[in-house]
Amino acid sequence: MLYYLLIGLGFVSIILNIVLENLSIFAAISLVFVFFGLKAGRILRKCYNEKEKLVESSKLTIAMHNFVSIVVVLAYLSEKATISYR
Repeated sequence: MLYYLLIGLGFVSIILNIVLENLSIFAAISLVFVFFGLKAGRILRKCYNEKEKLVESSKLTIAMHNFVSIVVVLAYLSEKATISYR
């Protein structure tokens, strides 16, 4: 399903940037939020005709994006603060 592919590529991008040391290891905490995406994908697959369930799926996707963004930004800022402190 395209939804899973897009979510997966986003998390692969985070992992790749951790490996390439563009992001600190702190960004790996964002991988916990992949479960929001998996649950949203299951809802999309099973309940694609139920409006209330689709709203729940959208909420999960938005929450996942918000939480991952906050963690990645904090990881980036903590890395910059560590470098400037040295």
